[in-house]
Amino acid sequence: MRVDVLGWLAPPLATFRRGAAVGCTGPIAVFWLTALVSVVFGFVGGPLGRDGISWLTVGLGVFMWIVAVVWAELVIAASDAERLG
Repeated sequence: MRVDVLGWLAPPLATFRRGAAVGCTGPIAVFWLTALVSVVFGFVGGPLGRDGISWLTVGLGVFMWIVAVVWAELVIAASDAERLG
């Protein structure tokens, strides 16, 4: 699996595969797991327990996922630039 695709699907795993970027894997994993939980929680009603989907909670999850992906891609780019000199 290419790192670009892995960076979109599982950003912590993509940064973990880079040796110098291991220190950023933990915080990126927190953002990513928060995104996963928010999306799932939004589809089952959200914090108010409504019938149907809580789009605000799903939107928050998607936003957190985007933050994790952008962060991971920046870390990967910096790691590659450092390694290549």
